[in-house]
Amino acid sequence: MSIIIHQVYVGTNGHMVWAIDNKFNVYTRVAIFPDVPIGTEWVLVSGIEAESLAISDSYVWALSPKGEIFCRHGLTKANFIGDFWRRVPGNAKMFTGKQIRN
Repeated sequence: MSIIIHQVYVGTNGHMVWAIDNKFNVYTRVAIFPDVPIGTEWVLVSGIEAESLAISDSYVWALSPKGEIFCRHGLTKANFIGDFWRRVPGNAKMFTGKQIRN
């Protein structure tokens, strides 16, 4: 079975690459290192459906087709999938963002 990636999201820290397929499944890219910058494969991150994502330095935020907001906790260079999704109170129609550096 092949994956049909619909959208790809890249974090500013260089090791977080996430995607959504045409069925709202969420994936992350495995083994992104300086000597393998494209990684090796896509891995399914189960637990939610998402129609868009946003990536910060430490979290992946997901917006479900129903407008629910989720945050992925436990993400590190060694734990590229993270530990769990946590529902955030409230609903939204879309994500937007701008990273500000001091």
